[in-house]
Amino acid sequence: MLYVLLLFEVVLFLAIYTFGNSGLIAPATFSIFVITVATAFACIGNTMWNLPFSSQAAVYIIFGLIVMLFAQIAARYLNGNRLYRRQYMTEHEEHPNTRIDIDMWKVRLVAILAVILTMLYILDIVRAGRALGASGLQVIGTVKSSDKVGTNKIIRQGIKFIMAASFVDGYILVHNRATEWKKKDWWYAVSIVCACVCSVFTGVRTEILRVVFSLFVYFYVQLKVKRDWKKGALQKILKRGMPLVVILTIIFTNMKNFIKTVDLPITTAFSSFQYIAYYIGSPILVYGVKENTGFATYKGTHFGELIFNSIWQFGKSHGWVEGTLLQGSANVYISRQSRVTGNVDSIFGISMIDFGFVGMLIFIFILYFLLSYYYYKRVYRKTNESLCHLDIIKYAFIFYIPAMAYYTSVADEFITVYYIITFILMYLIYKFYLKYKIKF
Repeated sequence: MLYVLLLFEVVLFLAIYTFGNSGLIAPATFSIFVITVATAFACIGNTMWNLPFSSQAAVYIIFGLIVMLFAQIAARYLNGNRLYRRQYMTEHEEHPNTRIDIDMWKVRLVAILAVILTMLYILDIVRAGRALGASGLQVIGTVKSSDKVGTNKIIRQGIKFIMAASFVDGYILVHNRATEWKKKDWWYAVSIVCACVCSVFTGVRTEILRVVFSLFVYFYVQLKVKRDWKKGALQKILKRGMPLVVILTIIFTNMKNFIKTVDLPITTAFSSFQYIAYYIGSPILVYGVKENTGFATYKGTHFGELIFNSIWQFGKSHGWVEGTLLQGSANVYISRQSRVTGNVDSIFGISMIDFGFVGMLIFIFILYFLLSYYYYKRVYRKTNESLCHLDIIKYAFIFYIPAMAYYTSVADEFITVYYIITFILMYLIYKFYLKYKIKF
């Protein structure tokens, strides 16, 4: 059934991309794309692991994808795809086809702060790792998996500033590259590199993905604006993007040796290719295993305990929630022989566990309607006269939600303290750079 599901997903993606004329970064369109890629790797992985995947599991995903697409169509229809022009536009935004020139003392200040905060964070991780007897890059996995020693809470706050700066600097870097490049624009790359370094030392590779996805959005929008949102951008994206994909794949497969703790089976059990298949395809396979067992088996005691896990955990930490909370979706075996497990089960699995089939469809529709409405109102088909830089940056910030649909639902993270503060800092850095009144 995996191959039948893959065939449906390929046809659906080609249909919506070819005839939908919404652009690759439309929420449902991109989610269908990444889920299709994940299913392809699940097919490859299952030739090695032979996990159950029923026709019922495929039907649930098919209905979820269709509802996802309908939500996007409804948002486009209700929005009317209107072009707009806001009164608060500055000279930069009235002529977005020209480069963005920021006072370099501001850019250098943000870059230097990012470097200092990154160095402090690295030194703190090294200190904590050495206290546990680790050395070299092994300190990353050791600190991540240990609760015997903690890192400095004040220093950790600097990551929010670094991530916020990377979103703003990333946009200006790509925009200037597409308009008029100058050597001084390399300063904008500093915070991006710092964000990736901090992600590695945190032991959470998904933060690197946030940066990469944001840069992808910026590049895609600039390319589409140049072409007046006409078709034909995909070939150029593939040509320029494939080398980056290869580089990221090499980095990710090698990072497992020091991000995962040395006693985890996956560290040594899988080859590099198997690891790629595991990382990208396992959410679909885990979803199939849990459907075979029964989604209700993995359900918590609170409403939306997995979908809104970040919120429940926040309430628990403040004493507002009683009882035991799930720390995340349950692990199931990917390979019993190698003792390798997986827990993430795509956006469909986690919502099926919490809400059931009908509830999953409702959740998917609401989420993708909101994402799509913002996309069509603030991003899609904006011209040189109507494009607003801040709108693109904000969309890149939330683009992580549809981009990670193959993996799990991350929507709840955007209403946590970490993301809210990062968003505010991103707004303040943008305002600091351009120094004018901005309205939401």
